[in-house]
Amino acid sequence: MNYNKITSDADNILTVLNQYGGKFPKYNSPERKFRNPLSPETPYQSRYFTVSFNSDGSVGFIDTGKVVAIDTESAQEYAIKVYESGTNNGFYDVYRYGKFYNEEEDMTLIIFLDCSKELSNLYSSIIFSVILSLIGIFSVLILVIISSKFYLKPVYDSYKKQKQFITDAGHEIKTPLAIIDANLELIEMENGESEWTGSIRNQIQRLTSLTSDLITLSKMEENDKIIMEKFSLSNIVCEAIDPFIIPAVTHKKNLDYDVDANIELCGDEKAIRRLINILLDNAIKYTPENGSIFVSLKKQDKNIILSVKNDAENLKIGDMPYIFDRFYREDKSRNSSVKGYGIGLSVAKAIVDSHKGKISAKSPDGKTFVITAVFNA
Repeated sequence: MNYNKITSDADNILTVLNQYGGKFPKYNSPERKFRNPLSPETPYQSRYFTVSFNSDGSVGFIDTGKVVAIDTESAQEYAIKVYESGTNNGFYDVYRYGKFYNEEEDMTLIIFLDCSKELSNLYSSIIFSVILSLIGIFSVLILVIISSKFYLKPVYDSYKKQKQFITDAGHEIKTPLAIIDANLELIEMENGESEWTGSIRNQIQRLTSLTSDLITLSKMEENDKIIMEKFSLSNIVCEAIDPFIIPAVTHKKNLDYDVDANIELCGDEKAIRRLINILLDNAIKYTPENGSIFVSLKKQDKNIILSVKNDAENLKIGDMPYIFDRFYREDKSRNSSVKGYGIGLSVAKAIVDSHKGKISAKSPDGKTFVITAVFNA
């Protein structure tokens, strides 16, 4: 806004100078008061020089009587460059210029107005504004850092205790589950297996699996240091697929894969195996009968792309980031009769995040479900 005001005021002065042949009119002139109401001090505050050009492009007269910093030679050099530039107004160094054509005299008049003081004030205000802004930002930052110790620390402590509770509770639950499982085996040895003992065993297995997933998720979110080792991801994927082939055939589902050879990844091999098992188990569970499951492992540029695609029903088209939320299950696409707590994909996301990768889920057509994990090669 300041810059625009400087140029606007300068252009007004240049217009007045052009109207009166390169000079200021007298203040008490009636035309001066009516047509160009400038400050009476303007003629004494303004520094300018003028150069005229004849119709053939030769320099006419040069007037440097109202400026000290520019001599006749410099004024001519400035004017020639502006004349050849083809622009009618602008800045040349600290001078605002205007090029005006006089039809009556068939000549072009170029007027240069010294704006060094105004531009210097503008640059100073910019510098001071930036400095004050930085001081303000750092002051607020310091206040936030100091206040966060008092206001955010309780929230952080509560969140940390919550995750620690999940880990501790998970370990504590494992012991009674193991005892219940052992006692159940003794009961079955004495009285034989029954519908009731089978139901108890299924619930023990579900609780054991849930507890293990919660502990894994809590550890991953705590950013525990994982052992980063290079291993063959191609072999891991192929080995993880083999155990799922028979369950897929048993449930009348087609499992196929396309895995590029010699793809290596630096990470936690055990966690990656679990990631693949979670994705395959999820696909087996929610693929309808006679549906297809396809696993792909490719290397593109500097990325390793692992994707698991399976047929599904009644899915929403588009990205589905909420699918990785804890305990999320969508009844429309996921039959509630399928066993699970909806925490497996949360664990999968935590594993990918711990490897600095990205995982996404989407349904391109409402009939297929695709989970893609991208790692840095």
